[in-house]
Amino acid sequence: CALARNYVEFCVFAVFRGLGHGKLRGKHNLVLLDIQRNAYYYRSFAQIDYKLILLGESCFQRDITTLLDYFYRNEYTGLTLNVAACEGKASELIAQQFPCGNSATDVIDKLLSSEAQASANVATVTIKDVGEKLFSKSASVHMPYLENGVLEENGGGSEGGGSGGEQGGGQSGGGSGGGGGAQSQQCEESELTCNKCAVFAGGTCKGILDDRQTFALNLIFNDVKHAFVESGEGEEMRVLGLRNCKGEVGLKMENGAPVLQFKFKATAKVQDESKGYTPQKGQQARLDKEVLKEGEKTIGGMFEDLFNSSRTLGCDVIGLRTMLYKKFYNEYERFAENIYDNISVSYNVSLKSSG
Repeated sequence: CALARNYVEFCVFAVFRGLGHGKLRGKHNLVLLDIQRNAYYYRSFAQIDYKLILLGESCFQRDITTLLDYFYRNEYTGLTLNVAACEGKASELIAQQFPCGNSATDVIDKLLSSEAQASANVATVTIKDVGEKLFSKSASVHMPYLENGVLEENGGGSEGGGSGGEQGGGQSGGGSGGGGGAQSQQCEESELTCNKCAVFAGGTCKGILDDRQTFALNLIFNDVKHAFVESGEGEEMRVLGLRNCKGEVGLKMENGAPVLQFKFKATAKVQDESKGYTPQKGQQARLDKEVLKEGEKTIGGMFEDLFNSSRTLGCDVIGLRTMLYKKFYNEYERFAENIYDNISVSYNVSLKSSG
């Protein structure tokens, strides 16, 4: 077994105490991967319907295609199995209890839900996606990154909530909204978040994209239905709600040189506002051009951060080399190796008022 040869511990167990060994069921079925120095544990789970592979931090410096080899070869494992990464050991993270009695599996289920994906807070990837992207010309893939955070004083966590995090649609799933002051005080001051993503190139982890960069990545690769973006500063700070989102990234040639194009358009309204700005007729009022331009500048800045981070980490998570190979095959050998240093970038962001 490829897993055995690489000293991988396969932790397959029931999350809830009291269940028999291997009696996993429903949406809580997980496979946890943690590297052990001198030992490994492996057992067959051929006919169990697994939903998620969670890679512990110790897996990051190994070739994850080798770690996942078993699943590609197992006839009982579907290619729709999701893959995610986490800080620390996967087995320790999944054993934690989170605020208000939530188990780690309950929290993960919310964080990776279709609603979270539709709000650009998280982008799930399947084992099929991992294989296709790592063996493409870009040889890079991103996946959700789960980590522990700290709850605010009011206790309740939020999921794709009003402010959307630090200008990038932050997300937390540690607790449930509301619940009253007494209940909040009883909750532990910790949560599980998934508003970042781990990026892999050549099979090994190259770094973690922050919430802004992850949000930008989701805007261009996810089917986003609605999202929230903070724009402005100080008293002019406001939260814009975005709908009818359409983002894409493209490549063209101008004067014999490649040009990368980030494109995004959406309708916007003020979702939350500071003292410095009040729409004339509430949230449905037509937004001023200055407000829309500030929002466009903010989103454009996120795309720029994403591009710069990809270049710095040496991880082509945007898929530049793959686009170059498909669209301009004759120019591939000329530009592929140093494409991030020899490319121009344009950011075309257009927001329209929904009022």
